[in-house]
Amino acid sequence: MIFTNPEVYSEDIDQLSELTVPISVYILDDQDGVYSSERSKDEIVSIFEKVNKIWSQAAIEINVRYIHRTELPHEIMKAFIEGNYTPFLNGINRKFNLQNHSIINAFYSKRIGGPNGRALTRYGFFLVTDTPFVHDQRVTSHEIGHLLGLGHEPYNRKRLMYSGTNGIQLTTKEINTA
Repeated sequence: MIFTNPEVYSEDIDQLSELTVPISVYILDDQDGVYSSERSKDEIVSIFEKVNKIWSQAAIEINVRYIHRTELPHEIMKAFIEGNYTPFLNGINRKFNLQNHSIINAFYSKRIGGPNGRALTRYGFFLVTDTPFVHDQRVTSHEIGHLLGLGHEPYNRKRLMYSGTNGIQLTTKEINTA
């Protein structure tokens, strides 16, 4: 472990058995090509290699079991990038299909109607924009943290759950919660 701060690292963490969390990743494309994500599958693989380095603090492995480009109708994609997710949620398996759902599902989009990322915990998925203000792997790890039950950290910019920074540290309490 690289962390020695007792708030962040505890000997008890060495006792944890590794938890594997399956995830499916969808790269969103607009039917008309206007709002399509510019991310590649190779880029997604690279992001998740770095995500696993972050989550190794908690002995958690994020197992990407599926990466697929998914085409959405233009009107749904337009609403999505403006932050209106209702047409997207209502369109799943009606206007478009999402194959191979996992416990956690990630959607990478050109835009998401806000900065960086957003977790919709009720639905078991998160969103990441093509152009976040912080590192891609950090945004992805932060949103996964929300889906694993972690809230925002209001004080320490070095922490993973502090919004809008490149912090990646987890406390013992966060590790036990996740």
